[in-house]
Amino acid sequence: MAELLFEEHADAALSALESDPARARLLERINEVLDLLEADPGDRRVRRRRYHTVECWGVPMTGDGEEWLLLWDFQAEGVIAIRYLGPDL
Repeated sequence: MAELLFEEHADAALSALESDPARARLLERINEVLDLLEADPGDRRVRRRRYHTVECWGVPMTGDGEEWLLLWDFQAEGVIAIRYLGPDL
């Protein structure tokens, strides 16, 4: 099982969602993706987009009428850095 480390912006976005009951479905979807990522970063469901200019993977998510994106990469063996969590622009 991998360890997830959140960059400050991603952590703040997750905290804001946790305190907003109107976005419960989006938070649920994000937590599902984080669980998948923690369990198996090789799972194709958490590798839906590949970015080469910043060398990371992206997972688009939909919930409560919003399109969000989670960007992640490997920081070290067994450690995954969550680089971005927010609107999918």
